[in-house]
Amino acid sequence: MLSVQDLINAIVLVMVVAWVWHLLGIRQRAVVAARRHCQKLQLQFLDESVHLLRFRLRWVNGMLRLVRHYGFEFAVTGEQRYQGDVIMLGARVQLIELEPYPIQEDDFDAPVHHLH
Repeated sequence: MLSVQDLINAIVLVMVVAWVWHLLGIRQRAVVAARRHCQKLQLQFLDESVHLLRFRLRWVNGMLRLVRHYGFEFAVTGEQRYQGDVIMLGARVQLIELEPYPIQEDDFDAPVHHLH
């Protein structure tokens, strides 16, 4: 027969597993956002992963929300790695930032006109 303590332990275990599952889902959203952003800019999203740099609590619209700051790496030609950041507010992407990187001349769709 289950004791009250066994029942409490089981509930706590289920809550911890659900919380970890939720955190992994948020991290996966950051991965997808970084990958799409890199694809849109014709950059290489390296290692197919993000890593948690820091997190903090912030008041937003009268509610205390968790802000997660993930880092990732990308490349223009594959030769040099550059840093990028995905900032998540709760489960939503708030901002994606990229370290300055060189733009290849063939990346432009429009013809380049030189002024003389």
